[in-house]
Amino acid sequence: LSEINPKIKCEFYSLEDKLAKELNLCVSPTILIGKDNGFAIEYWGIPAGHEAATFIETIMIVSKRQSGLNNSSKEKLETINKNIFLDTFITLNCPYCPRAVFLSNKMAVEVPGKITSRYIEANENLEKTRKFNVSSVPQQVINEDINSITIGVQPEEKFVEQLVKYGE
Repeated sequence: LSEINPKIKCEFYSLEDKLAKELNLCVSPTILIGKDNGFAIEYWGIPAGHEAATFIETIMIVSKRQSGLNNSSKEKLETINKNIFLDTFITLNCPYCPRAVFLSNKMAVEVPGKITSRYIEANENLEKTRKFNVSSVPQQVINEDINSITIGVQPEEKFVEQLVKYGE
């Protein structure tokens, strides 16, 4: 993508590089989207298969700085004043996972600096997959709290309410 559009920067680092350590990168490959503009969207694994289109859509909403969430969701998310880490476990052959990932990414765009959206390819991140007993995808986990786990694509309104509980 960086060869197609010069606005897209692509830099490669080893996990041992100083900058990778400063960014707390612990998984390879990790792709950061919008980090230099205050957004916290991380892809832990290759965004291939069904996820490729969502990856491009995420770049688009970050570049526009518009989440595309409904107005009610935006108002509720304004109350978040704590950092939230939103992990979405996926597999590349899941047709439902892209919607769950994109919803999480939209939330990170709506509340930059407070919500970190992490796409976690379950088969490439087995330690974390085992930690949260991922057996069905998409699976979302908020702030690594086992009690927050949801499975399946969540309705926007319901998921916003759950995030707000963790962010107030």
